[in-house]
Amino acid sequence: MDVQVIGQVISAIGMIIASVVAAILQKKLKSASKDNLQKLMLPQYEKKTGHTEIDQELSQIYDHLLLSYRSFNQTSVYLRKYEATIELFIKKDIIVVNSTYTLIFVNPYHVAYSFKRKPMLRCGLQYDTYSWKNVLYQGQPCIEYVHEYPSHQIPPNNRYRFKTGLEIPLAKDQHESVVHYSAEYSDDVGRFFNTYCFWHFCKMFSIDVRLSGPDANKYEIQWEVFLSSNDRNNRFSRNVHCNDPHHVSLCDYGWLEPSDGYVITINRIS
Repeated sequence: MDVQVIGQVISAIGMIIASVVAAILQKKLKSASKDNLQKLMLPQYEKKTGHTEIDQELSQIYDHLLLSYRSFNQTSVYLRKYEATIELFIKKDIIVVNSTYTLIFVNPYHVAYSFKRKPMLRCGLQYDTYSWKNVLYQGQPCIEYVHEYPSHQIPPNNRYRFKTGLEIPLAKDQHESVVHYSAEYSDDVGRFFNTYCFWHFCKMFSIDVRLSGPDANKYEIQWEVFLSSNDRNNRFSRNVHCNDPHHVSLCDYGWLEPSDGYVITINRIS
């Protein structure tokens, strides 16, 4: 038999064997029990303590971890860059918040996905003044992706409402999508609070916050970054470029994980 033919036969046999093995593994994974998954993914939850209540609580924690994992990993889309600039203008008891964001999404497997931003607004001045500005997708205006929502109060205390939001579908035929937008609103200065929680893995993160206005000297910026890893907390602390009372500049060029995020607020100087 010709050597080339023998090679083709061996290659075909190899492909058949690989397919059979893959099918067997897939079947085993589908039939894997919760206990087996615990051993593979979260071995620290495998061992029983012998205390009924504690074991039940550990089992509940594990169930929540699995749900979180499925929720955060339902798409392959990730953020290559998240950049935020927040300007806080204070005059007397009113704060005007101007926020500008640039997000670079990567869609490696061309899945259907939409970027959504639906802020929950406090009834009163914040709700009445909130507006979107300079909404761009791939550098082009896309005001059609700004949606108005029926005004309805949100329980339990009915102090918040949805008013407007963004919903921008990412092009499936492009690996990289750039979303840029700004938002502006006014509020009572004592109520300012800005927070963001990442729902995607994020490679590069930066945020710049500044106080301005005739009464800015009466306040100072307070901030906190919450990360799920102590190693990344230590790394992040080395990337605080400015931490003045009226100017904070933070960045990180390692991976942030889903559920990481930040909080920005202000405190009146006594």
